[in-house]
Amino acid sequence: MAKRMLIIDDDEAYSGSLFELFSADYSIRISSTPNNIFSSIESFHPDIIIIEYSLPGEKNGAELCLSIKLNPHTANIPVLITSETMLSDQIISVSHCNQFIPKPFHNYQFQMIINSHCISNAYYG
Repeated sequence: MAKRMLIIDDDEAYSGSLFELFSADYSIRISSTPNNIFSSIESFHPDIIIIEYSLPGEKNGAELCLSIKLNPHTANIPVLITSETMLSDQIISVSHCNQFIPKPFHNYQFQMIINSHCISNAYYG
């Protein structure tokens, strides 16, 4: 069964490039807003979540990540935050994200990061 990836990003070009990069190995669901995130997680059961830091709406990516990590039903899902803006270590730490990935990224490196989180989560999760 294919691994499942949830991408939350309002940049269609970026989320489309992630779809192209990972669709051979992952079943992918893309959301342009953080609305109804927990119902999406509950119905899709992602193995990994990628969140853009700058999201439209009330919560930024770090706040959304923190709400995922504080929920006992979703806390073990690896969550990666991406951004074109370098984030401070404090923001990254407070979000409890598994990793911060600055944009732009190298495809091969990003694939290795995603795969390592999914393998670790399958083994330890």
